[in-house]
Amino acid sequence: MRYLPIYCAFLLTFLFSCQQEVQRQADYSDIPDAFKVEISAAAGQSTTQSFLPLIGNLGYLDEPKNIAVLVLSEAVKTGSLLDVRPVGVLLLEEENQLKHIIIASPLDTVLQLTSTTNFQEFIAKNAGEKQIIQDWFLYQKGLGKTELVGWKDEKYALEIINKAVK
Repeated sequence: MRYLPIYCAFLLTFLFSCQQEVQRQADYSDIPDAFKVEISAAAGQSTTQSFLPLIGNLGYLDEPKNIAVLVLSEAVKTGSLLDVRPVGVLLLEEENQLKHIIIASPLDTVLQLTSTTNFQEFIAKNAGEKQIIQDWFLYQKGLGKTELVGWKDEKYALEIINKAVK
């Protein structure tokens, strides 16, 4: 009887790791809004020595890095390929150049921090997170170097993604 707690702990650990492995191997190709993004900087890493760590996992859709994808999830390894769904787009202007930050949620439920799937839910249920994301990107390069243009919905994000992928 005294081995029962150890056995239960082992069984729960095994079941949890199996669930994570099944989740990671899921096929999301049937979800029309889904796309893949490679993470170039994991959540919690510093982008510069003088600013706060990243608030999500960051990847890019284009080489000049004008289209970033911020995945709102637990930290993943740099280089990981994630299936995500766009939730909205933050539009910024830096040095007279328009920057798009696509806000996305992972399809893997183990990595999800929120079940939000569209922009209306995001602004209604996650207003605090929306403000933090906006402020982080506005101030990461220094005061007054980035200007807010606005926010757009997931349909606008899909248009950007389709143009960048082609």
